[in-house]
Amino acid sequence: MADKEIKFEEAITELDNIIDRLEIGDLNIDNAIDEFKRGIKLYNQCYKKIEETEGKIKLILEDNNGKIKESNFEMTE
Repeated sequence: MADKEIKFEEAITELDNIIDRLEIGDLNIDNAIDEFKRGIKLYNQCYKKIEETEGKIKLILEDNNGKIKESNFEMTE
């Protein structure tokens, strides 16, 4: 498969399928390595998309005076 970006949902589905195939363990070593490499690329693509999305999310809050204000969404660990 080409290294172009695919939709997030498709990437997650493909990544899940790769994990399943690797867990079954019936791939030869070369195929397992290729699947693992593809999985890493998909993981990185998904992680990048999540990071980008978090930066776009805004929280809409109402202050004590009833005014609506926007603030950036920040993840805390």
